[in-house]
Amino acid sequence: QIEMAKYLKDKYDGQEFVVEKPELKGAMLGIEGYFSATAYPANNSKIRFTVMYSPSDRYDGYAGAIWSNEESERLKPEIYRLFGNGTDYTVEVQSSMSLHTMHIDVRGKVPTFNDAVKKYGKQIPYGLTIKKLKRSLSDDEKEDIANKLIEISSLLPDETDITIKYFSRFDKVNRYGFIVRL
Repeated sequence: QIEMAKYLKDKYDGQEFVVEKPELKGAMLGIEGYFSATAYPANNSKIRFTVMYSPSDRYDGYAGAIWSNEESERLKPEIYRLFGNGTDYTVEVQSSMSLHTMHIDVRGKVPTFNDAVKKYGKQIPYGLTIKKLKRSLSDDEKEDIANKLIEISSLLPDETDITIKYFSRFDKVNRYGFIVRL
């Protein structure tokens, strides 16, 4: 926990972070494993991200958490306008911990999302998930939702690797809705 906090502080120019209790993952006989924990800046517990730490590697999703928050705030009025106030939605922008993001290396001051898009483009996975639960949708409702998703997609940074998900129903094992890759 202390090492993780030190890693983040060193990487992000002395900024203080709170690291919650780490869990050992992936460790088996002969396999080292790694520690994973949720962390956040000491001055903003809303920006939560994962930090992974092993003797050989260290990764964190801090930049992605900042960008996700930035994009969530930017899109909020448009999502509420199109799908109704209080619509449940999430924006997830990834900055690390995948093969897709392996060449993204943010250190020091985290750049704005627009600057990151200019530098990293399609290396940035960008996910928008909208949940508006309803028992079933008529054909007209499906068409209306598709048109709204097209409209919201025009507001997303097409230089990134975009996935839009719209869920209208969940049950124990199934999800119903749309998934669009752009």
